[in-house]
Amino acid sequence: MKQFYLLLLTFLLAAAGLCTDADIGRPGKSPSEASVKYETGNWKSDTSEATDGTKRAFGAYSGPCSDFRLRTSNFTLGSSNAQTDTGPARGYIVTKNGKQLTGYIGDIYHSDLRSVVVFINDFGSVYSIEAERIRGFVFSNEKGYTAYESKNCRHRWYYLRILEKGAALNLYQSPEEEYSIRFENGVLQANTRSITEFWVEAEGRKYPIRIDRLNFRRKMRRLFQKMDAPKFREKIGQENYRFKNLPEIIREYNQDRSLNKREI
Repeated sequence: MKQFYLLLLTFLLAAAGLCTDADIGRPGKSPSEASVKYETGNWKSDTSEATDGTKRAFGAYSGPCSDFRLRTSNFTLGSSNAQTDTGPARGYIVTKNGKQLTGYIGDIYHSDLRSVVVFINDFGSVYSIEAERIRGFVFSNEKGYTAYESKNCRHRWYYLRILEKGAALNLYQSPEEEYSIRFENGVLQANTRSITEFWVEAEGRKYPIRIDRLNFRRKMRRLFQKMDAPKFREKIGQENYRFKNLPEIIREYNQDRSLNKREI
C-alpha cells in the first residue's frame, strides 16, 4: 500500500506539471525507491547509473510530464504484483527492437490513462517503464510463468496479461485489483475493489475490444457476427458460453478456425 500511495503522489505531481527524476517513463528512481530497498539473496537495488546498453534500449525521455492530467475528481489505479515472498520476481523485458533485458519485475500499475511496470536490471538500477516504451515483459514465480504484452487500446497503451493467442483471436486480461481515489470536501478517500476485465484482439481489427461482465453478450455476439461465425454468435449466453467461460470460448473458436483453414 505504501508503494501505491508513493506512485499516486508521482502521478499527481505529474498532473500538476512538476517534473522530477522519478517521472513515469523516465529512467531514474522507481516511485517507491526513495523509501524502499528490495533485497534478495544476491542482489540489491540502488540508484547507480544504468549500463549504456540499458540506456540505449529505453532511450532518453525528453517529453514533458505535464501531459498527464486528472480529468475528473476521481482517479482509479489498478495494481498487479509480480513479486514473490522474497521480493520482485525474476524475468525480463522485451524492447521495441526485440532485445531481451533480464532482471526483476516488481509492481505493475494500471490506470485508465496508462500502465507502468517497475523493472530492476541485473545491475540493480530501477526503472518505471510505460507500456508504449517496450513490447512487454515476462516473469516467473511460484505460480509459474506470466507474460504481459503492451497493447495500443485506442491510443492508450496498457500492459495486458496474455491468456490465449491463436489463429484468429487473442485474449488478454487487465490487472485484477482497482484502487479508487476520490477527493471530497478536501479529504482524500481510497478504496479497493476486485475487477474482472478482458480484452479480445481480433484478426484484422486495429484495436482490442474491452470485455466485462456487463457488455459480454452484446460485444461478443457483434464480434462473431462481423467474423462471419453465426454458430458461435448463437451460442453466446448459453451454458458453457458465458462470461466466465471466455478463455474456453476463444480457444474453441481458434481451434475451429485452424481446422477450417486446413480443410480449405
